[in-house]
Amino acid sequence: THRYNYRRYFSQLFRFAMGRGYCHANPAQAIERVHVPWREPGIFTPEEIQRLLNVAAEDHGAIMLPYFAVGCLAGLRPHELRRLEWKDVNLLEKEIYVAPDVSKTHTDRFVTMPDSLVEWLNLVPAGRRRGVLVYDRNAFNRIRERAGVLEKWKTCKDIMRHSAASHFYKNI
Repeated sequence: THRYNYRRYFSQLFRFAMGRGYCHANPAQAIERVHVPWREPGIFTPEEIQRLLNVAAEDHGAIMLPYFAVGCLAGLRPHELRRLEWKDVNLLEKEIYVAPDVSKTHTDRFVTMPDSLVEWLNLVPAGRRRGVLVYDRNAFNRIRERAGVLEKWKTCKDIMRHSAASHFYKNI
């Protein structure tokens, strides 16, 4: 997909330049279009999500439970999860504030938490609800492997986000 996007950006740049009279031709037109085959997005079943969260809750004091719970049940992007702070998680109002410096699009938004997410996050002791949500690469890999979802995860890096969205829309 990178080649496809680079060609598209290159073409847009030269279309802009042609429109302003800076050049007379778009060299991107000579570049062969790349066909990117459509792949069905990876999605966890509810049972796989349950298993992943159970393993995360039992692993080393549940340090990664908030990461997996918010990812699977609220659908935040992986890089947003690594930057999210506990101060932005409001368990009483059942919402998460995604600040501009956390968001991919650099715009803020509020994400409504389902009741199940609030229940999972309430398992985290109040004294540990400060700073950023913990992300530990070793624990991340260990939990995914123990939950039996590692292979499925390799097909899609945003599998938690896709799963949250798919299950949300299924229940509407």
